[in-house]
Amino acid sequence: MTAGSVDDYLADASPEAAALIARLRALIHQLEPAAVESIAYGMPTFAAPGHHRFHLGAWATHVGVYPVRPASEPLESRLAPLRAAKDTVRIPLGAPLDDELARQLLTFLLERPGRR
Repeated sequence: MTAGSVDDYLADASPEAAALIARLRALIHQLEPAAVESIAYGMPTFAAPGHHRFHLGAWATHVGVYPVRPASEPLESRLAPLRAAKDTVRIPLGAPLDDELARQLLTFLLERPGRR
């Protein structure tokens, strides 16, 4: 079954993944009240008006954030241990979330200019 909304997606995710995505979702809306959410590629998708969208995906061991292009220092150094691929960040389930790093990552994603 494909989720029709972010709430549907969270209801189908593991409790741990759903809690982490809900926490990130709240932070997204705190950082950018005009952020738009939808489901794309079967995952919760977020974008600030006029900016690229990004996705959060629930997995068995982590929440994936896609796409995360390379960032400038010092953010990229902080993301390096979470990089799974060039444009992927994996936030492990069961590990404490570094709130400041999450804030910096989401700010970076929300400010990325959209395609023209």
